[in-house]
Amino acid sequence: MEYIKSVYGENEIRKSAFIDLGSGIGRAVVALACLYPFKKCIGIEYLEMLHDIGLDIKSKYDKKFEENFNNYKDSFFQNYDSIPQIELINGDFLTCNWSEASFILANSTCFSNELMSSLAKKADEELKPGSFFVTFTKKLPGLSEKWEVKEGFRRLMSWGIATIYVHHKKN
Repeated sequence: MEYIKSVYGENEIRKSAFIDLGSGIGRAVVALACLYPFKKCIGIEYLEMLHDIGLDIKSKYDKKFEENFNNYKDSFFQNYDSIPQIELINGDFLTCNWSEASFILANSTCFSNELMSSLAKKADEELKPGSFFVTFTKKLPGLSEKWEVKEGFRRLMSWGIATIYVHHKKN
């Protein structure tokens, strides 16, 4: 996210949503809601047990963020227009609408080639120009000429080193 912010700024962030595909308990969703002025942060998780834990975390976020937002609006949250909404969805991310997002994250290290192809097709169809799609370990295959891979860099994760790919849909 810092790479994207440094290259492209925050203007698009304010108007759109972040989506985490396979969000687990929602750590990335809550972290980005706290650190960047997205209008909305959405997590889509198929496993109900992880989704339910995420809902507990979201309820704590809702309470604490509102308290802190009001107390620190003029300092820490000066770039925010309002409190970012968090939405957690229990379902299949291939059937959800991505059109309001400008930034999608997929921790795709264990995704099959077929799933990666489905993600690429959906991104090509639904994401607006200027959007970013970040994947781990694998690039989105078969993207149209509307897309470019902006960066491929390696980072240490809890499970080992992964290559991070930043796909950008050209304006």
